[in-house]
Amino acid sequence: MTRKESGVGVRKESAPAFHRLGPADLFSRFLPAELFAGAVLHGNLMWTPPLLVWAAVLSAWSAAGTLLDRFTGVRAGLSRLSGGAPIGSTYAGFAAALRRAGGDLLDIVRGHLRRRWSAAAFERSVDRPVFAVDGTRIETARTAANQRAFGWGGKPGGPPQMMLVVVRDVDSGAPWDFRIADGSAAERTLLRQMLDGLPAGARIVADAGLLGYDLLAEILAGGRSFLLRVGKNVSLLRRLGFAARERSDTVYLWPGTARGRPPLVLRQIRLRLGRRRACLLTDAGPSQLSDAAAARLYRRRWGIEVFYRSLKQTMVRRTMRSGDPDNARAELAWSVVGLWVLTLAAAERFAARRRDPLRLSPAGALRRLRAALDAPQALDLTVLDDAVLDDYRRRRPKTARRWPRKRTRRPPGLPRVRRATPWEIRLAGSFKPAA
Repeated sequence: MTRKESGVGVRKESAPAFHRLGPADLFSRFLPAELFAGAVLHGNLMWTPPLLVWAAVLSAWSAAGTLLDRFTGVRAGLSRLSGGAPIGSTYAGFAAALRRAGGDLLDIVRGHLRRRWSAAAFERSVDRPVFAVDGTRIETARTAANQRAFGWGGKPGGPPQMMLVVVRDVDSGAPWDFRIADGSAAERTLLRQMLDGLPAGARIVADAGLLGYDLLAEILAGGRSFLLRVGKNVSLLRRLGFAARERSDTVYLWPGTARGRPPLVLRQIRLRLGRRRACLLTDAGPSQLSDAAAARLYRRRWGIEVFYRSLKQTMVRRTMRSGDPDNARAELAWSVVGLWVLTLAAAERFAARRRDPLRLSPAGALRRLRAALDAPQALDLTVLDDAVLDDYRRRRPKTARRWPRKRTRRPPGLPRVRRATPWEIRLAGSFKPAA
């Protein structure tokens, strides 16, 4: 890396827009140069904020298997699109610039994509935004630095891993926020960091594993709602007498560690998922969310699993290639942003044409974007119009296949529900306001 590409203390305020980008082009509409007018890069003469972000997103879309090959292809594409504007020539310089400025640029991009999501006319399945939340582990290169920074989230002796938690809109398929931590981080801890950024009145849908008194109390205190699956590791109370009106489906979450605070009044919904019984908990009453609507919303949560499959399998980002922990975090963050831009851009175009945004084929969209980058014309949004899932239906379920290396997980089961004791009833009464 040359001194010109890594000099410390040099300020670069802005950058020219691409010469070949018109009003219908992807970067002009979703990541315009004007968005970064106030951003400042320290120390890199060859990279400007817009070019750095565009390069990071293009790298996320790249099909190349190594970091250097990705950068080489991205730099060639940027040179064609920018009309010969000066661009950094080494991957080390690009990685250093992205590592130094990545956090500030991520905040700008995150806020901009949220504003576009809020302004889009997506058709809602219910009367409020609904977000699915889930986490997954992403492997990193087996370097000593990554092992010290991330540890092992899975089996001891396995590759270092990062924990990624994404909040995703169930109707458009586009993310709203995400957090990255070391492999042993708790999903609920990362979700709590994102609660304040969710729209007022939003409903959170999640699988078993995210339930906890502190998390649910914080969700409710922020004026938001939830629909969570619970398993047999959860204990609930009934007939506590705390709610003004108890129904047959009224239950209370009140663990021993929270007896100094009032119990949470919840509603349990029993349903069948395939051949198994399941239990959902929500703060919403039947008039706000019927049992049938709750079942539909929970099933739509599956879309976040598809998002992770697109990231790991379609984009081939199951393992981060960077050997440096900071670079690995940046590589993962901008991979998520690349998929975020792709899904939001397609969702807007699909919604405008009265198509279901969830019919987007990420694999088809990526193929078209990669082909457009190699073509002489500009990167036009119309390449996303035909990236639609086909009507293929599997003849037999995946459960009929033999998966010799697949880890089988036990289903969560049903929570334990018992009647409140007289002592618990008296203690709960002490939290009621005086008449």
